[in-house]
Amino acid sequence: MAPPGDAYSGAHRPATTYEGGGLIPQPVDLSTNYREPNSCYSIVRVNSEGTAFVPLFDAKPLCGDPITPERMNQLLGVA
Repeated sequence: MAPPGDAYSGAHRPATTYEGGGLIPQPVDLSTNYREPNSCYSIVRVNSEGTAFVPLFDAKPLCGDPITPERMNQLLGVA
């Protein structure tokens, strides 16, 4: 059984170079930046052996601007 969200995030906050198992393009300091979204992500697939992630798009992360709650409401068509 997985630990509750608070227990999980609290246990990982001391990490100063969290790399997300290779799924994020640059390390994150969870001791100071644990609630901020990352604006860049690597798009990956699992290799045919099922043992590793293989980056797509020439291993270049795709970056964008975070979507605000207000903008999300606009996109979803809610008031």
